[in-house]
Amino acid sequence: MASATSSKKMREEATCSICLNLMVEPMSISCGHSYCQACILRFLDNQPRPPPALPQVSPCPQCRAPFQRASLRPNKQLGGLIEALREMDCDVCCEEHNERLQLFCEDEGQLICWRCERAPRHQGHSTALVEDVCPGYKEKLQKAMTKLRQLEEECVHQKASRGKQITEWNVSLRVLRLQLFPGPARGVGGDWAKHSGRLSEPDQTGNPDKKPCVSLCPNLTTSVESSPAPSAFRQ
Repeated sequence: MASATSSKKMREEATCSICLNLMVEPMSISCGHSYCQACILRFLDNQPRPPPALPQVSPCPQCRAPFQRASLRPNKQLGGLIEALREMDCDVCCEEHNERLQLFCEDEGQLICWRCERAPRHQGHSTALVEDVCPGYKEKLQKAMTKLRQLEEECVHQKASRGKQITEWNVSLRVLRLQLFPGPARGVGGDWAKHSGRLSEPDQTGNPDKKPCVSLCPNLTTSVESSPAPSAFRQ
């Protein structure tokens, strides 16, 4: 808002009060007011001529303060400001007609110049000044931005909720694995070794006819203990 106000103020200062356009080759007079060079010279030429012995004194078009033609001075500083304003205007000019985009076509939703409005393409369309439609579209834009922020917050919430749910699933999956597989699978080699030790023990019944199985099968326990466990039980 401050930028727009400053730009408007500069444009007012750079506008010639005679032709009501941006000044061209601005000239200042003794009272400090400035005008287009062509405008102020034409103004002086239209003033009544004084007697030959007297200098021509004319009133300032704005404040009516008297000034003479000899007091005209180029205002280079104001000329630089006007040049900058013209460059700013070029940024918002119609590419087709090189006129300022001051109108808004509501049918096509685009900025147009006064010559575009009169072209066949826009005949019958609803148009309005940019400054008149700007508040309404600004309100619509603010509502759209509010809606987008709400959607963004909802997406963040959904993402956090999904992450929490995935974490819970992973924990449940670990618990289920521990329940199904409480420990590493045991091989049968250890069990065979334990039982083979019993086979090699001497008979405790006192029967002299019974001999340890190991004497009958001396290589059985060795072969069982040294044989690898079946592949189905190796992990």
